[in-house]
Amino acid sequence: MKPLAIIGIGAATGGLSALEQMLDNLPDGSGLAVVALLVLPRESDVQVAALLQHHTGMAVRPIRNGVLFQADSIYVTTVQAQVTVRDGRFAADPDADAHYPIDALFASLAEEAGPRAVGVILSGEGDDGTRGIRAIRAAGGTVVVQHPLSAHADGMPRHAIATGVCDDILYPHQIPLFLLKLRAGRQAGAGRVFSAV
Repeated sequence: MKPLAIIGIGAATGGLSALEQMLDNLPDGSGLAVVALLVLPRESDVQVAALLQHHTGMAVRPIRNGVLFQADSIYVTTVQAQVTVRDGRFAADPDADAHYPIDALFASLAEEAGPRAVGVILSGEGDDGTRGIRAIRAAGGTVVVQHPLSAHADGMPRHAIATGVCDDILYPHQIPLFLLKLRAGRQAGAGRVFSAV
């Protein structure tokens, strides 16, 4: 089934906990595909997938090159290769420069999904993701950012907010409701349903 929206999540320090809170509040059967890129070099994709599986009834799978992404599924990577999406499948390139892996993923989501792309920035240091969310908004997609006060590391959220392209700034447990409202708008055939803050 074609996802109603493709949710790209970028996170680093403290982001795993925020993602767990999101999944605790995201109902199964949402019609969404979730692609989470976590800059956590000490953890493996398989370990993170197993941890997240305790927080959702949807299938959580490590990202593998060539895998077709589907609705009602969660795909995770801890950045052992640069990951992008193309023609409905993941492309993982271990030889590519992965200095800004979230930007690369989000830019590919913007090109792949256009207005169906959603970029979510969670806890983390640095500014990775800021270029990617601009690409998503330029393609007609939607951007939501974790509220800095709830982030273990607020660098990524604050840099994202400073771009001025964020549709909302929320605590992790509030983000699923935002996504469900977005899904409802897509099902009704609406275009953009949120305005930038």
